[in-house]
Amino acid sequence: MTIPLIIGVGVVLVVILLFLGKRRPGAEGDQPYVRVEGAAVAAFYEPYAPFLAETPPDIAALTEFLAERLNLSRATEEYPTDPAAIQAAASAFVAACASQFGVELSLDCSDVTQLDRLIDRHLIAASVRPFFADAGLRGDLDEAEMEAYQQAMTELRIPEEPLFYYCMGCFWGEWLCRHRQAVWALYEPLRPIQVFPDMITSGSTVCIHPFSQVVKKMSDPDGDQLAFKASPGMVRRYFPPFPLLASLSDAEEAGSALLPPAAHHARRQEGAGRVAEALASYEEALAAAPDHAALHALAVQCACRAEDWERAEAWLRAGLALSPEHPVLCHNLAVLLVRQPEGMAEAIGLLRTAIAVLPNYGRARLTLASFYAETGETEQALAEAHWVEENDEELREDAAELIAGLQPNDTEPPAAAL
Repeated sequence: MTIPLIIGVGVVLVVILLFLGKRRPGAEGDQPYVRVEGAAVAAFYEPYAPFLAETPPDIAALTEFLAERLNLSRATEEYPTDPAAIQAAASAFVAACASQFGVELSLDCSDVTQLDRLIDRHLIAASVRPFFADAGLRGDLDEAEMEAYQQAMTELRIPEEPLFYYCMGCFWGEWLCRHRQAVWALYEPLRPIQVFPDMITSGSTVCIHPFSQVVKKMSDPDGDQLAFKASPGMVRRYFPPFPLLASLSDAEEAGSALLPPAAHHARRQEGAGRVAEALASYEEALAAAPDHAALHALAVQCACRAEDWERAEAWLRAGLALSPEHPVLCHNLAVLLVRQPEGMAEAIGLLRTAIAVLPNYGRARLTLASFYAETGETEQALAEAHWVEENDEELREDAAELIAGLQPNDTEPPAAAL
């Protein structure tokens, strides 16, 4: 049985390249970054819940408080991106919620549900609030109440208040910075009414759209719970810090900005197909930034393209020393180790670690199933492959193929009895 060699950092979202704005008119580093958004990206600035004809009095009062506190217009299309403005907006949102609703939000509080609770109780449409309790849909809704909730959701509208979403997004992003290893990566313009995908990969990290997340929470309070999106498992296969974006089109620039300067040359060479030169540049970059786990992951991918397995293994082990039990590093090292006759036992142990850290890591489970099949442990192989077939749509066909190869062929006649 052939074991596939698959090295990568995983995928949160497949994005058509059309969606990504082209960055600079010249080569990387020649001029300051300027975002360019095409028509496909522009569509993400239209929320999927219609606007209210008139803002409810309580939210209007809260937004007026914010406007006076920050000296910003309620209806401006674009808002400040500098750190001082973001922090001021987050603090103003805390003060406004205390003044208007008597709710004490805190950036220092680790409770990920606090913003969900505020929104469910005070900010979403009054018609759907009775169906919520704590930080989610009530668990005791009977059939009639569920039908009433579904009808109310078809009629749900959201306030057309850019400053309201800006300040709420600033609070949410600041909370993510303090509790989820995020970092602001905002480029102008910032238009807070947006409904981008929640996350998008960039290199070996994943970028998050906090303004979009709060707009979507207002539009679908149960289906777009913030606490779920901030679950550590959502980003566990990537490398922090996680950039917080104002636009989908900024992902490539934000991911690149997190890398040490010496790594940019390596990436350009790799992109141009000069893999040998890229490997030498990655070696130089890692020597300059030996504690950068994400850089190790990128360098490993280049080494695998060059089939430089010795260097790839060394960089993987160095990455695991920096980020022990990282599921993707464990998986990728396991794949490399089975190329060696004595590597199977360690490889299986690494995959078990990856799955313990990230139970829904379908790629690791499928690879483990392949390894079990290779060692003749058919029952364990089938268990892992069946899990993938049932839970991972992207890998379902591969899992089914493995299962078919492991199960007996029922069409063959039984062997004659002795």
